[in-house]
Amino acid sequence: MADITIVCNTPRFSFNLYGSALSVTNKDVIANKLNFSVDLSGVGAYTPPVIADPALATYFDCDYTGSGSTPIGRLSFDLGIFGECVNIWIDSDTLSFSFGIDGSNVEGDVVTVSTLSFDFKLNTKGADDSSAFVHVEVSNFNKVMWSKIGSLDFTIDHSNEAGEGYIKELGVLYSLCKLNDNIAVYGRDCIGLMTPNQTAWGFRKLSDVGIKGRDAQVGTDKVHWYIDSNGDLCELSSDIKKIGYKEFLSVMTNPVMILDKLRDFIYICDGTYGYTYSCKDNSLGSSGINVSGFGYDKTTAIICSPEVVDIPTITFTTDIYDMNTRKEKTIFNIEISTDTPQTMEAAINYRMSHADTFISTPWVKFTPRGIAYLPCYGVEFQIKFRMSTWTDFAIDQLKINGIIHGFSFLDSLERNY
Repeated sequence: MADITIVCNTPRFSFNLYGSALSVTNKDVIANKLNFSVDLSGVGAYTPPVIADPALATYFDCDYTGSGSTPIGRLSFDLGIFGECVNIWIDSDTLSFSFGIDGSNVEGDVVTVSTLSFDFKLNTKGADDSSAFVHVEVSNFNKVMWSKIGSLDFTIDHSNEAGEGYIKELGVLYSLCKLNDNIAVYGRDCIGLMTPNQTAWGFRKLSDVGIKGRDAQVGTDKVHWYIDSNGDLCELSSDIKKIGYKEFLSVMTNPVMILDKLRDFIYICDGTYGYTYSCKDNSLGSSGINVSGFGYDKTTAIICSPEVVDIPTITFTTDIYDMNTRKEKTIFNIEISTDTPQTMEAAINYRMSHADTFISTPWVKFTPRGIAYLPCYGVEFQIKFRMSTWTDFAIDQLKINGIIHGFSFLDSLERNY
């Protein structure tokens, strides 16, 4: 037990003198020092509690690293989620049925059909006979609701704070996201902006084309990116800017977009296809197909996925080039200057007409001098590059060597590349 100091008022004692009953007068009684022993027993309690003494406090420096690189006082945990995927959202369009009459041909008979009845059953039993709760609700069309200020109460009453509005041609509402002083509205059939006006909201439609799915948009308070229902990647700030890449994104089903704010990357995947879009230079490359979440622990990137993330070979492709002439051309080789030590390969997509599908040459490695020999004949070309290991680099110079068939002096006036 630690030393305890009890502070109390001055104690008072009463004394009696015992002896013969003789009268004693004018006598001074001198006593030696009195000794007392005090025993405390029982349970003590003190109210209010004693004020904490900072001098007795113990502190731990969780960022202290000592002689190593890992902080000594920091607690680390490995967390995992096990089990089956739950909370699956199924967004279904109108169900269509086809009817037919089977049997032999009988003339003169009239077939009368009454109302057709259908019974639908949702099987909630799994393969292991496990059950699940299923919530079925009809999606609201062309409708947006807002709650009371500072509350999740959507009840419309005399306060005139909560309300709802009908937006023509919105279809199913997929997402509402803050954008500057407005709210961006993403629906299946259109995209627009809601602007506050006292306790109500006004709506301005920006596009008659909606987004490709419930998770096909991402962004910050200043700028958004989304994939429209046609498969084009678009950017929305004050207005819509179409970026493109329809040939890659249109085949995706219910794509999920995840924003990496630190490196300005957007990860796009649907379980079958996966791409990474760079917001800085508007480029698109292949990436993991099953990324479901992304974040940072300080500077360490953390990726979430239901399965092992398969990082594909880094591949990027240029835009379409025709060298400013529609005449046939032959490319001999490609010269490149870059600062990456990684081995790089190149290939060329080529076609004779804008209506044709691109055909690719085989992949060829660059020589130590930075030359890839790729004989190729066509009218339009796309240059492709790939590396087996991801690294941050820049192409300083790219030179395409070849000839223009049927070259004339007018071609030299039109060339600008």
